[in-house]
Amino acid sequence: MRHFVDLYVVKSPHGNTALDPRQKELAFNDLYLDDGVRLGTFQSFGSLPPPPMLMGSLKDDVSASRFGWAAPLLPLARPILLPVLANMFQGAMIFATIAEDLPYKNHRVGPRDPTSLDVDLSYTVRPEGARRIARFRQRVDGLLKGRSWRLLAQAENNERMAHVCGTCRFGDDPATSVLDRNNKVHGVDNVFVVDGSFFPTSGGTNPSLTIAANALRVGEWIVKGMPS
Repeated sequence: MRHFVDLYVVKSPHGNTALDPRQKELAFNDLYLDDGVRLGTFQSFGSLPPPPMLMGSLKDDVSASRFGWAAPLLPLARPILLPVLANMFQGAMIFATIAEDLPYKNHRVGPRDPTSLDVDLSYTVRPEGARRIARFRQRVDGLLKGRSWRLLAQAENNERMAHVCGTCRFGDDPATSVLDRNNKVHGVDNVFVVDGSFFPTSGGTNPSLTIAANALRVGEWIVKGMPS
């Protein structure tokens, strides 16, 4: 699983930013559940990289799209695109929407072949995920009505894997899970996985605090309660 993340460039009517653009200091979860539909969080994103670095990301995005044939032409357009990118973000705040992704068995990371250290990623946005992405965009469009803003659609872009989690299911049955309820690998006494791998769903917000809280829980169990 990952998160469906879109970015919104919102221009300030005063020509500058009311918030420090480096900080993630504003968020709300009013749309976390929208009439029972799982959406997620709207938050300030922080600063984007400078335009020269964004050019590299733009080339990656174009290469991975149906317009991949145009990627080699981007360096020729660099003198034009750099000022355009700089003007786009001047006097603007960047916000992100973080939408929940759900678990599917055919979404997986695995070895490319038994003799290689390379891995293959199998992931596609399912129709229900696409519907929730579209709904989130529609809701944000209503919230930002009357302001000058631009959507940088990234939610469907597999080149932008945000907050990857899952792949190590936890449960009581070793036949259907990798970890037990205390995040210990089944059948191995000294291996614990306490990152986002055990998540049963990605949730609709940044996972860092949940990961930290669970790691503290597991650490306490190791110290106090783990059978010797």
